[in-house]
Amino acid sequence: MDQKWKESMKASISEVLSTMFYSPVEFEQDTSMEEIEAFFSSEDVVVCKIEISAEVVIKIFAGVSSSALDEMSIDFTGKEEITKEDSEGTFKEMLNMICGGALADTFGNSEFKLGIPQIVEPGFVKKDLKGDLKTKIILKGNLLNGEIGVVTL
Repeated sequence: MDQKWKESMKASISEVLSTMFYSPVEFEQDTSMEEIEAFFSSEDVVVCKIEISAEVVIKIFAGVSSSALDEMSIDFTGKEEITKEDSEGTFKEMLNMICGGALADTFGNSEFKLGIPQIVEPGFVKKDLKGDLKTKIILKGNLLNGEIGVVTL
């Protein structure tokens, strides 16, 4: 399932970012745990978490450069000036769309429950990454105006 899930996540991220936010993503080939930890620890990155209950419980952490998130939020909301709440709301909706697409592709008609996305502090991510969780899929990509990183546990 790991490879199928990874490919589904990549496809869903690409589709949502290009369709909804006009932001193509170019994924890096191999990203190490150290690189993703450094990315998630950056003060310039906004981090969102969502949990999914399907055949297994999946935790997903996504991080986006704040400058890229601000531009996506302006495009998504149609506002010229946005608030922190606007950006966080946009990010939560984006993560919902990404996960929904990946889940449908991976699990098909199986039943799953998509949790409510939450903005979390970067230190929270590092704690979970260091935990004894089995499945770790790491994706990191370059956007036109920033970066995106995703880890699933």
